[in-house]
Amino acid sequence: MENNINERAVALQIILKTVKEKEPINTALSRITGARNTFEKRSRAFITQLVYGTLENFMLADHLIGKYSSVPVKKLHKEIKVILEMAVYQLVFLKNIPVSAVCDESVKLAGKIFRGRFKGFVNAVLRSVISSGIPEAEEIPGVSFGEEPLKFISIRYSIPEWIVKMWAEQMAPEDMLEMVRNMRESKGFYIRCNTFLSDTESIRAGLEKEGVSFDDVLKKDTEKLPEYILKVCGLDSFAGLDSFRKGMFYVQDISSVLSGLMYDIVEGDRILDICAAPGGKSINAALILKEKEKDCNNSGSGRGTVLSCDISEKKLELIRENADRLRLDNISLKKNDGRIFDPSMEEGFDIVIADVPCSGLGIIGKKPDIVLNASSEKIKELINIQRGILCNAYRYVKPGGRLIFSTCTVNKDENEENVSFLEKKFKTVCKVKRQILPGIDGDTDGFFTAVFEK
Repeated sequence: MENNINERAVALQIILKTVKEKEPINTALSRITGARNTFEKRSRAFITQLVYGTLENFMLADHLIGKYSSVPVKKLHKEIKVILEMAVYQLVFLKNIPVSAVCDESVKLAGKIFRGRFKGFVNAVLRSVISSGIPEAEEIPGVSFGEEPLKFISIRYSIPEWIVKMWAEQMAPEDMLEMVRNMRESKGFYIRCNTFLSDTESIRAGLEKEGVSFDDVLKKDTEKLPEYILKVCGLDSFAGLDSFRKGMFYVQDISSVLSGLMYDIVEGDRILDICAAPGGKSINAALILKEKEKDCNNSGSGRGTVLSCDISEKKLELIRENADRLRLDNISLKKNDGRIFDPSMEEGFDIVIADVPCSGLGIIGKKPDIVLNASSEKIKELINIQRGILCNAYRYVKPGGRLIFSTCTVNKDENEENVSFLEKKFKTVCKVKRQILPGIDGDTDGFFTAVFEK
Protein backbone atom coordinates (compact mmCIF):
# COMPACT_ATOMS: atom_id res chain seq x y z
CA MET A 1 0.00 0.00 0.00
CA GLU A 2 1.13 3.53 -0.76
CA ASN A 3 1.31 5.67 2.38
CA ASN A 4 2.01 9.07 0.81
CA ILE A 5 -1.18 9.65 -1.13
CA ASN A 6 -2.41 13.23 -0.81
CA GLU A 7 -6.10 12.50 -0.34
CA ARG A 8 -7.13 16.13 -0.69
CA ALA A 9 -5.23 16.43 -3.97
CA VAL A 10 -7.02 13.36 -5.32
CA ALA A 11 -10.39 14.77 -4.22
CA LEU A 12 -9.52 18.06 -5.91
CA GLN A 13 -8.70 16.24 -9.13
CA ILE A 14 -12.03 14.40 -9.09
CA ILE A 15 -14.08 17.52 -8.35
CA LEU A 16 -12.32 19.48 -11.11
CA LYS A 17 -13.10 16.68 -13.58
CA THR A 18 -16.75 17.00 -12.59
CA VAL A 19 -16.93 20.80 -12.47
CA LYS A 20 -14.70 21.73 -15.42
CA GLU A 21 -15.02 18.76 -17.76
CA LYS A 22 -18.58 17.69 -16.83
CA GLU A 23 -17.55 14.11 -16.11
CA PRO A 24 -20.21 12.43 -13.89
CA ILE A 25 -19.07 12.36 -10.28
CA ASN A 26 -19.46 8.60 -9.85
CA THR A 27 -17.53 7.94 -13.07
CA ALA A 28 -14.67 10.27 -12.15
CA LEU A 29 -14.48 8.87 -8.63
CA SER A 30 -14.46 5.27 -9.79
CA ARG A 31 -11.98 5.90 -12.59
CA ILE A 32 -9.45 7.86 -10.55
CA THR A 33 -9.55 5.87 -7.31
CA GLY A 34 -10.13 2.57 -9.08
CA ALA A 35 -7.15 3.11 -11.37
CA ARG A 36 -4.82 2.95 -8.36
CA ASN A 37 -5.22 -0.16 -6.25
CA THR A 38 -2.79 1.36 -3.77
CA PHE A 39 -5.62 3.23 -2.01
CA GLU A 40 -6.39 1.90 1.41
CA LYS A 41 -10.06 1.53 2.31
CA ARG A 42 -9.83 4.43 4.78
CA SER A 43 -8.28 6.73 2.18
CA ARG A 44 -10.86 5.84 -0.45
CA ALA A 45 -13.66 6.45 2.06
CA PHE A 46 -12.28 9.87 3.01
CA ILE A 47 -11.81 10.90 -0.63
CA THR A 48 -15.38 9.84 -1.42
CA GLN A 49 -16.74 11.74 1.56
CA LEU A 50 -14.76 14.84 0.67
CA VAL A 51 -15.82 14.79 -2.99
CA TYR A 52 -19.52 14.28 -2.32
CA GLY A 53 -19.58 16.54 0.73
CA THR A 54 -17.96 19.42 -1.11
CA LEU A 55 -20.27 19.18 -4.12
CA GLU A 56 -23.32 18.84 -1.87
CA ASN A 57 -22.39 22.03 0.00
CA PHE A 58 -20.57 24.21 -2.54
CA MET A 59 -23.06 27.09 -2.34
CA LEU A 60 -22.91 27.15 1.45
CA ALA A 61 -19.11 27.16 1.23
CA ASP A 62 -19.17 29.95 -1.39
CA HIS A 63 -21.42 32.02 0.86
CA LEU A 64 -18.89 31.82 3.69
CA ILE A 65 -15.88 32.31 1.40
CA GLY A 66 -17.50 35.39 -0.13
CA LYS A 67 -17.72 37.08 3.25
CA TYR A 68 -13.95 37.03 3.71
CA SER A 69 -12.42 36.85 0.23
CA SER A 70 -10.95 40.02 -1.26
CA VAL A 71 -11.74 38.53 -4.70
CA PRO A 72 -15.34 37.78 -5.74
CA VAL A 73 -15.93 34.04 -5.55
CA LYS A 74 -16.90 33.84 -9.24
CA LYS A 75 -13.54 35.35 -10.24
CA LEU A 76 -11.37 32.97 -8.21
CA HIS A 77 -9.17 30.44 -10.00
CA LYS A 78 -11.25 27.27 -10.27
CA GLU A 79 -8.62 25.29 -8.38
CA ILE A 80 -8.43 27.83 -5.55
CA LYS A 81 -12.21 28.02 -5.33
CA VAL A 82 -12.50 24.24 -4.97
CA ILE A 83 -9.65 24.07 -2.44
CA LEU A 84 -11.47 26.64 -0.31
CA GLU A 85 -14.80 24.85 -0.75
CA MET A 86 -13.24 21.56 0.38
CA ALA A 87 -11.72 23.31 3.39
CA VAL A 88 -14.98 25.00 4.44
CA TYR A 89 -16.84 21.71 4.09
CA GLN A 90 -14.35 20.08 6.44
CA LEU A 91 -14.53 22.97 8.93
CA VAL A 92 -18.33 22.95 9.08
CA PHE A 93 -19.13 19.25 8.80
CA LEU A 94 -16.07 17.15 9.71
CA LYS A 95 -15.52 18.15 13.31
CA ASN A 96 -13.16 15.23 13.92
CA ILE A 97 -10.46 16.88 11.77
CA PRO A 98 -8.42 19.52 13.65
CA VAL A 99 -9.03 23.03 12.36
CA SER A 100 -5.28 23.61 12.08
CA ALA A 101 -4.89 20.51 9.88
CA VAL A 102 -7.64 21.66 7.51
CA CYS A 103 -6.04 25.07 7.14
CA ASP A 104 -2.46 23.84 6.82
CA GLU A 105 -3.24 21.10 4.28
CA SER A 106 -5.30 23.48 2.15
CA VAL A 107 -2.51 26.06 2.11
CA LYS A 108 0.05 23.38 1.16
CA LEU A 109 -2.18 22.10 -1.65
CA ALA A 110 -2.62 25.59 -3.10
CA GLY A 111 1.12 26.22 -2.87
CA LYS A 112 1.95 22.96 -4.59
CA ILE A 113 -0.38 23.60 -7.52
CA PHE A 114 0.59 27.25 -8.04
CA ARG A 115 4.26 27.01 -6.99
CA GLY A 116 3.87 29.02 -3.84
CA ARG A 117 1.31 31.53 -5.14
CA PHE A 118 -2.03 31.94 -3.36
CA LYS A 119 -0.78 30.33 -0.14
CA GLY A 120 -1.23 33.61 1.72
CA PHE A 121 -4.65 34.19 0.18
CA VAL A 122 -5.98 30.74 1.09
CA ASN A 123 -4.54 31.05 4.59
CA ALA A 124 -6.12 34.50 5.09
CA VAL A 125 -9.60 33.42 3.96
CA LEU A 126 -9.63 30.29 6.10
CA ARG A 127 -8.21 32.05 9.17
CA SER A 128 -10.98 34.65 8.82
CA VAL A 129 -13.63 31.93 8.65
CA ILE A 130 -12.14 30.28 11.73
CA SER A 131 -11.63 33.43 13.79
CA SER A 132 -15.17 34.65 13.08
CA GLY A 133 -16.58 31.44 14.50
CA ILE A 134 -17.29 28.42 12.33
CA PRO A 135 -21.08 28.31 11.98
CA GLU A 136 -23.18 25.21 12.44
CA ALA A 137 -24.59 23.79 9.20
CA GLU A 138 -28.07 25.19 9.86
CA GLU A 139 -26.77 28.64 10.80
CA ILE A 140 -26.12 30.64 7.64
CA PRO A 141 -24.71 34.09 8.46
CA GLY A 142 -27.17 36.75 7.35
CA VAL A 143 -29.87 34.35 6.12
CA SER A 144 -32.66 32.61 8.04
CA PHE A 145 -35.40 30.22 6.97
CA GLY A 146 -38.02 32.28 8.78
CA GLU A 147 -37.29 35.48 6.86
CA GLU A 148 -35.99 34.16 3.51
CA PRO A 149 -36.99 30.50 3.21
CA LEU A 150 -36.15 30.05 -0.48
CA LYS A 151 -32.75 31.74 -0.19
CA PHE A 152 -31.99 29.69 2.93
CA ILE A 153 -32.84 26.40 1.19
CA SER A 154 -30.84 27.37 -1.89
CA ILE A 155 -27.67 28.22 0.06
CA ARG A 156 -27.90 25.58 2.78
CA TYR A 157 -28.49 22.69 0.40
CA SER A 158 -26.60 24.09 -2.61
CA ILE A 159 -29.53 24.05 -5.00
CA PRO A 160 -29.63 26.86 -7.58
CA GLU A 161 -32.28 29.44 -6.81
CA TRP A 162 -34.14 28.90 -10.10
CA ILE A 163 -34.80 25.27 -9.08
CA VAL A 164 -35.94 26.30 -5.60
CA LYS A 165 -38.31 28.89 -7.09
CA MET A 166 -39.71 26.26 -9.46
CA TRP A 167 -40.36 23.92 -6.52
CA ALA A 168 -41.98 26.79 -4.59
CA GLU A 169 -44.75 26.73 -7.22
CA GLN A 170 -45.38 23.07 -6.39
CA MET A 171 -45.09 22.88 -2.59
CA ALA A 172 -44.88 24.90 0.62
CA PRO A 173 -41.41 26.01 1.84
CA GLU A 174 -41.72 23.71 4.88
CA ASP A 175 -42.34 20.68 2.66
CA MET A 176 -39.49 21.71 0.39
CA LEU A 177 -37.13 21.96 3.37
CA GLU A 178 -38.16 18.47 4.51
CA MET A 179 -37.66 17.15 0.98
CA VAL A 180 -34.17 18.58 0.42
CA ARG A 181 -33.02 17.55 3.89
CA ASN A 182 -33.94 13.99 3.08
CA MET A 183 -32.39 14.19 -0.36
CA ARG A 184 -29.07 14.82 1.36
CA GLU A 185 -29.42 11.97 3.83
CA SER A 186 -27.81 8.62 3.15
CA LYS A 187 -30.50 6.06 2.37
CA GLY A 188 -28.36 2.95 2.47
CA PHE A 189 -28.81 -0.04 0.21
CA TYR A 190 -32.05 -1.85 -0.54
CA ILE A 191 -32.04 -5.21 -2.23
CA ARG A 192 -34.73 -7.05 -4.15
CA CYS A 193 -34.52 -10.77 -3.30
CA ASN A 194 -34.60 -13.18 -6.22
CA THR A 195 -37.67 -15.10 -5.11
CA PHE A 196 -37.55 -17.07 -8.34
CA LEU A 197 -34.47 -18.87 -7.00
CA SER A 198 -35.26 -18.96 -3.28
CA ASP A 199 -37.50 -17.48 -0.59
CA THR A 200 -36.68 -14.23 1.17
CA GLU A 201 -35.98 -15.83 4.55
CA SER A 202 -33.40 -18.20 3.09
CA ILE A 203 -31.72 -15.41 1.12
CA ARG A 204 -31.57 -13.25 4.24
CA ALA A 205 -30.15 -16.11 6.31
CA GLY A 206 -27.46 -16.70 3.68
CA LEU A 207 -26.48 -13.04 3.68
CA GLU A 208 -26.34 -12.96 7.47
CA LYS A 209 -23.89 -15.87 7.37
CA GLU A 210 -21.73 -13.69 5.11
CA GLY A 211 -21.74 -10.94 7.72
CA VAL A 212 -24.48 -8.74 6.26
CA SER A 213 -26.85 -6.99 8.69
CA PHE A 214 -30.29 -5.54 8.07
CA ASP A 215 -32.39 -2.58 9.20
CA ASP A 216 -35.94 -3.76 9.82
CA VAL A 217 -37.28 -0.37 10.90
CA LEU A 218 -38.78 1.60 8.04
CA LYS A 219 -38.26 5.34 8.10
CA LYS A 220 -41.24 7.43 9.20
CA ASP A 221 -43.97 7.59 6.56
CA THR A 222 -42.38 4.95 4.31
CA GLU A 223 -45.22 2.68 3.25
CA LYS A 224 -45.06 -1.04 3.79
CA LEU A 225 -42.85 -2.68 1.21
CA PRO A 226 -43.05 -6.16 -0.31
CA GLU A 227 -41.42 -8.84 1.82
CA TYR A 228 -38.81 -9.44 -0.86
CA ILE A 229 -37.29 -5.96 -0.24
CA LEU A 230 -34.59 -5.77 2.46
CA LYS A 231 -32.54 -2.82 3.71
CA VAL A 232 -28.85 -3.65 4.14
CA CYS A 233 -26.64 -1.90 6.71
CA GLY A 234 -22.90 -1.33 7.00
CA LEU A 235 -21.90 -2.58 3.57
CA ASP A 236 -20.59 -0.50 0.68
CA SER A 237 -19.97 -3.26 -1.86
CA PHE A 238 -21.74 -6.51 -2.72
CA ALA A 239 -19.36 -7.75 -5.39
CA GLY A 240 -17.44 -10.05 -3.05
CA LEU A 241 -20.49 -11.80 -1.63
CA ASP A 242 -21.20 -15.37 -2.65
CA SER A 243 -24.94 -14.62 -2.55
CA PHE A 244 -24.44 -11.82 -5.05
CA ARG A 245 -22.47 -14.01 -7.45
CA LYS A 246 -25.17 -16.68 -7.22
CA GLY A 247 -27.84 -14.16 -8.21
CA MET A 248 -29.78 -14.22 -4.95
CA PHE A 249 -30.58 -10.50 -5.04
CA TYR A 250 -30.51 -7.29 -7.04
CA VAL A 251 -29.82 -3.79 -5.68
CA GLN A 252 -32.88 -1.58 -6.20
CA ASP A 253 -34.02 1.84 -4.96
CA ILE A 254 -37.20 2.14 -2.92
CA SER A 255 -38.69 4.72 -5.28
CA SER A 256 -38.27 2.29 -8.17
CA VAL A 257 -39.88 -0.47 -6.10
CA LEU A 258 -42.89 1.71 -5.28
CA SER A 259 -43.22 2.60 -8.95
CA GLY A 260 -43.06 -1.07 -9.91
CA LEU A 261 -46.00 -1.88 -7.63
CA MET A 262 -48.16 0.23 -9.95
CA TYR A 263 -47.48 -1.94 -13.03
CA ASP A 264 -50.13 -4.62 -12.18
CA ILE A 265 -48.22 -7.31 -14.06
CA VAL A 266 -50.12 -10.54 -14.70
CA GLU A 267 -48.97 -13.92 -15.94
CA GLY A 268 -48.17 -14.04 -19.63
CA ASP A 269 -47.67 -10.31 -20.07
CA ARG A 270 -45.42 -9.21 -22.89
CA ILE A 271 -43.53 -6.19 -21.55
CA LEU A 272 -41.42 -3.57 -23.33
CA ASP A 273 -38.96 -1.38 -21.41
CA ILE A 274 -38.26 1.32 -23.99
CA CYS A 275 -35.47 3.18 -22.09
CA ALA A 276 -34.23 0.26 -20.03
CA ALA A 277 -30.80 1.28 -18.69
CA PRO A 278 -29.61 0.71 -16.03
CA GLY A 279 -32.11 -2.15 -15.99
CA GLY A 280 -33.81 -2.13 -12.60
CA LYS A 281 -37.35 -1.97 -13.96
CA SER A 282 -36.70 -4.69 -16.53
CA ILE A 283 -35.17 -6.94 -13.87
CA ASN A 284 -38.05 -6.34 -11.45
CA ALA A 285 -40.65 -7.02 -14.17
CA ALA A 286 -38.86 -10.20 -15.24
CA LEU A 287 -38.73 -11.45 -11.64
CA ILE A 288 -42.45 -10.77 -11.16
CA LEU A 289 -43.19 -12.68 -14.35
CA LYS A 290 -41.07 -15.59 -13.12
CA GLU A 291 -42.98 -15.62 -9.85
CA LYS A 292 -46.28 -15.61 -11.77
CA GLU A 293 -44.98 -18.44 -13.94
CA LYS A 294 -44.07 -20.45 -10.84
CA ASP A 295 -47.57 -19.84 -9.45
CA CYS A 296 -48.94 -21.44 -12.62
CA ASN A 297 -47.15 -24.67 -11.64
CA ASN A 298 -44.71 -24.38 -14.55
CA SER A 299 -47.47 -25.29 -16.98
CA GLY A 300 -46.09 -22.80 -19.50
CA SER A 301 -49.37 -20.92 -19.68
CA GLY A 302 -48.07 -18.20 -17.42
CA ARG A 303 -44.83 -17.42 -19.24
CA GLY A 304 -44.26 -13.75 -19.98
CA THR A 305 -41.33 -11.87 -21.48
CA VAL A 306 -39.50 -8.57 -21.19
CA LEU A 307 -37.87 -6.78 -24.11
CA SER A 308 -35.28 -4.29 -22.82
CA CYS A 309 -34.35 -1.54 -25.26
CA ASP A 310 -31.72 1.17 -25.02
CA ILE A 311 -29.67 3.31 -27.34
CA SER A 312 -26.40 2.17 -25.70
CA GLU A 313 -25.01 -1.30 -26.41
CA LYS A 314 -22.68 -0.95 -23.41
CA LYS A 315 -25.61 -0.35 -21.07
CA LEU A 316 -27.53 -3.24 -22.61
CA GLU A 317 -24.59 -5.50 -21.90
CA LEU A 318 -24.77 -4.56 -18.20
CA ILE A 319 -28.44 -5.55 -18.21
CA ARG A 320 -27.50 -8.86 -19.81
CA GLU A 321 -24.82 -9.49 -17.15
CA ASN A 322 -27.34 -8.92 -14.36
CA ALA A 323 -30.03 -11.02 -16.04
CA ASP A 324 -27.56 -13.89 -16.46
CA ARG A 325 -26.40 -13.59 -12.85
CA LEU A 326 -30.03 -13.72 -11.68
CA ARG A 327 -30.70 -16.60 -14.09
CA LEU A 328 -33.50 -14.77 -15.86
CA ASP A 329 -34.12 -16.27 -19.29
CA ASN A 330 -37.22 -14.17 -19.99
CA ILE A 331 -35.34 -10.94 -20.82
CA SER A 332 -34.25 -10.18 -24.37
CA LEU A 333 -32.28 -7.11 -25.47
CA LYS A 334 -32.55 -4.79 -28.43
CA LYS A 335 -30.52 -1.73 -29.33
CA ASN A 336 -33.11 0.89 -30.12
CA ASP A 337 -33.48 4.67 -30.12
CA GLY A 338 -36.74 5.38 -28.31
CA ARG A 339 -37.14 8.63 -30.24
CA ILE A 340 -37.51 6.77 -33.54
CA PHE A 341 -40.72 4.85 -34.17
CA ASP A 342 -40.26 1.13 -34.90
CA PRO A 343 -43.26 -0.24 -36.88
CA SER A 344 -42.35 -3.82 -35.91
CA MET A 345 -43.29 -3.08 -32.28
CA GLU A 346 -46.61 -1.29 -32.92
CA GLU A 347 -49.37 -2.55 -30.61
CA GLY A 348 -47.17 -5.48 -29.64
CA PHE A 349 -47.05 -5.25 -25.85
CA ASP A 350 -49.35 -5.60 -22.86
CA ILE A 351 -47.21 -3.19 -20.83
CA VAL A 352 -44.78 -0.56 -22.07
CA ILE A 353 -42.47 1.02 -19.50
CA ALA A 354 -41.21 4.47 -20.51
CA ASP A 355 -38.80 5.69 -17.85
CA VAL A 356 -37.75 8.63 -19.98
CA PRO A 357 -34.55 10.73 -19.80
CA CYS A 358 -35.19 13.60 -17.39
CA SER A 359 -33.55 16.37 -15.37
CA GLY A 360 -32.93 13.99 -12.47
CA LEU A 361 -33.88 16.54 -9.82
CA GLY A 362 -35.28 13.76 -7.63
CA ILE A 363 -31.90 12.05 -7.25
CA ILE A 364 -29.57 14.96 -6.53
CA GLY A 365 -28.84 13.36 -3.18
CA LYS A 366 -27.03 10.58 -5.04
CA LYS A 367 -25.74 12.73 -7.87
CA PRO A 368 -25.05 16.24 -6.54
CA ASP A 369 -23.38 17.20 -9.82
CA ILE A 370 -26.80 17.18 -11.53
CA VAL A 371 -27.49 20.73 -10.34
CA LEU A 372 -24.16 21.93 -11.78
CA ASN A 373 -25.30 21.14 -15.31
CA ALA A 374 -29.06 21.70 -15.10
CA SER A 375 -30.79 24.67 -16.69
CA SER A 376 -34.32 25.63 -17.67
CA GLU A 377 -33.22 25.58 -21.33
CA LYS A 378 -31.95 22.01 -21.05
CA ILE A 379 -35.18 20.95 -19.38
CA LYS A 380 -37.19 22.36 -22.29
CA GLU A 381 -35.04 20.32 -24.69
CA LEU A 382 -35.58 17.22 -22.53
CA ILE A 383 -39.35 17.68 -22.56
CA ASN A 384 -39.36 17.56 -26.37
CA ILE A 385 -37.36 14.32 -26.23
CA GLN A 386 -39.66 12.90 -23.56
CA ARG A 387 -42.77 13.61 -25.61
CA GLY A 388 -41.29 11.99 -28.70
CA ILE A 389 -40.48 8.83 -26.74
CA LEU A 390 -43.87 8.80 -25.02
CA CYS A 391 -45.73 9.08 -28.32
CA ASN A 392 -43.86 6.08 -29.68
CA ALA A 393 -44.32 4.17 -26.42
CA TYR A 394 -48.08 4.69 -26.50
CA ARG A 395 -48.24 3.33 -30.04
CA TYR A 396 -46.41 0.16 -28.91
CA VAL A 397 -49.18 -0.65 -26.38
CA LYS A 398 -51.82 -3.19 -27.35
CA PRO A 399 -55.46 -2.11 -27.10
CA GLY A 400 -56.39 -2.83 -23.50
CA GLY A 401 -52.73 -2.65 -22.43
CA ARG A 402 -50.95 -0.14 -20.22
CA LEU A 403 -48.32 2.56 -20.64
CA ILE A 404 -46.18 3.23 -17.57
CA PHE A 405 -44.60 6.68 -17.77
CA SER A 406 -42.00 7.54 -15.13
CA THR A 407 -39.18 9.95 -14.29
CA CYS A 408 -36.76 10.45 -11.42
CA THR A 409 -37.46 14.17 -11.17
CA VAL A 410 -39.58 16.61 -9.19
CA ASN A 411 -40.84 18.99 -11.86
CA LYS A 412 -44.45 19.47 -12.99
CA ASP A 413 -43.36 20.44 -16.51
CA GLU A 414 -41.71 17.04 -16.98
CA ASN A 415 -44.35 15.09 -15.08
CA GLU A 416 -47.92 16.36 -14.83
CA GLU A 417 -47.65 18.45 -18.01
CA ASN A 418 -46.50 15.40 -19.96
CA VAL A 419 -49.51 13.50 -18.60
CA SER A 420 -51.77 16.25 -19.92
CA PHE A 421 -49.93 16.16 -23.24
CA LEU A 422 -50.58 12.42 -23.66
CA GLU A 423 -54.21 12.75 -22.65
CA LYS A 424 -54.80 15.41 -25.30
CA LYS A 425 -52.65 13.77 -27.97
CA PHE A 426 -54.26 10.32 -27.79
CA LYS A 427 -57.65 11.18 -26.26
CA THR A 428 -56.80 8.95 -23.33
CA VAL A 429 -57.11 9.29 -19.56
CA CYS A 430 -54.42 8.69 -16.95
CA LYS A 431 -55.63 5.89 -14.67
CA VAL A 432 -53.38 6.79 -11.73
CA LYS A 433 -50.36 9.00 -11.09
CA ARG A 434 -48.07 9.54 -8.16
CA GLN A 435 -45.26 11.93 -7.26
CA ILE A 436 -42.99 10.39 -4.62
CA LEU A 437 -41.05 12.94 -2.56
CA PRO A 438 -37.99 12.26 -0.37
CA GLY A 439 -38.83 12.54 3.33
CA ILE A 440 -42.46 13.34 2.71
CA ASP A 441 -43.07 9.84 1.34
CA GLY A 442 -40.37 8.20 3.43
CA ASP A 443 -36.92 6.80 2.69
CA THR A 444 -37.03 7.43 -1.05
CA ASP A 445 -35.68 9.48 -3.91
CA GLY A 446 -37.94 11.76 -5.91
CA PHE A 447 -39.89 9.75 -8.46
CA PHE A 448 -42.98 10.17 -10.63
CA THR A 449 -45.16 7.46 -12.17
CA ALA A 450 -48.31 7.66 -14.30
CA VAL A 451 -50.30 4.75 -15.68
CA PHE A 452 -52.41 4.93 -18.85
CA GLU A 453 -54.75 2.27 -20.24
CA LYS A 454 -55.19 2.11 -23.99
